[in-house]
Amino acid sequence: RVAPLDLSRVSREWRAIADHARHLNASLGVALSTTELKLGEENTVIMEVKYPFHKDRLEKAENRLTIDSAFATILGFRVPWVVRVAPRPEADSPLLSQALEALGGKLVTNE
Repeated sequence: RVAPLDLSRVSREWRAIADHARHLNASLGVALSTTELKLGEENTVIMEVKYPFHKDRLEKAENRLTIDSAFATILGFRVPWVVRVAPRPEADSPLLSQALEALGGKLVTNE
């Protein structure tokens, strides 16, 4: 049986993990620096990124190996992980509407 993954430990060590991966492959820098970590099902770390091109970069085979190596080097064990693009705020979200109204802003999209 596998012990539950401690997301708080992974989060505490994330800067060192990301720095190690960047040291091995500098092109991962921006994508890793904007990643938010979450715990997925079955002891999986979800690396949530803002843009699809960051997801594509992190999921390339050679970059997966680099990130796997960084997890193993810093934490001492292999961490199963997946990448997903963070959901975008909905224009009709009540919370977003309240924030825009309070701040006098408007939602601008580049679609």
